[in-house]
Amino acid sequence: SEDRIRRALRKLVASEATQLQTRSWLSGCFEQLHPGILEAPWILDVDVTVKPLYGNQEGAVRGYNPGKPGRPSHAYHSFWVAHLRLCLDVQVHPGNQTQGAFGLGRLLDWLRERPREHRPEFVRGDISYGTQTWMQQLEDLDVPYLFRLKKTKAVRELIGLIERENDWTQSPPSCPGWSYCESTLKLSGWNRSRRIVVY
Repeated sequence: SEDRIRRALRKLVASEATQLQTRSWLSGCFEQLHPGILEAPWILDVDVTVKPLYGNQEGAVRGYNPGKPGRPSHAYHSFWVAHLRLCLDVQVHPGNQTQGAFGLGRLLDWLRERPREHRPEFVRGDISYGTQTWMQQLEDLDVPYLFRLKKTKAVRELIGLIERENDWTQSPPSCPGWSYCESTLKLSGWNRSRRIVVY
C-alpha cells in the first residue's frame, strides 16, 4: 500500500538515500535477490503502462492515453522476468514519453552488467518496441528478441503474399491450433532485412 511504501522510505538512512541518486531503490533490491534466479533460461518482458493522474504530480503531462484521452499521465516502463513475474525495474516517465525508446537506456546498462549466462534467452515486447533503435541495440549486445510489428503497408503486403502462397507449418504441440510461416522483410527505417514470423 502507499502508506507501507512511505514508512519504508522513511527508514532509509542518509547513506542509502545518497546511493539512490545513482541507481534506483528497486534495482538495488533486485541485486540482493537475483543469485540463482537468472541461471535458468528466462525471457525478459518489456512493457509500458499509461497511468492517468489527477492532481499536480511532477511529470503529469498530456500524451498518448487510450483510457482517458486528454488526461495528464505518467508512463511506466517496466521490465520483467516473464515466468516468475519478477519485476527487474520500473522507470516512471512523463506522460508524453510512452514510446519504447524512452525505456531503453537503463535496460541496456543492466544487460551490459550481466554476465552472458545471466542474460535472457530473448527480449519480448509489443509494437512500440519493434523499432530499428531497439533491434539494433539488442543485436549489438547479441541478445535475441521477439517484437510484434505494426501492420504498415509493407507488412500487410508480406502477409497477403504469405496467404496466397499458403505455405504454412503446424506449430509444435506446445502451441496447438496455430500455423505459422516465416519470411524476411526490410522496412524503410531498418538498416537490414530481418526474420519475420506470421502466425
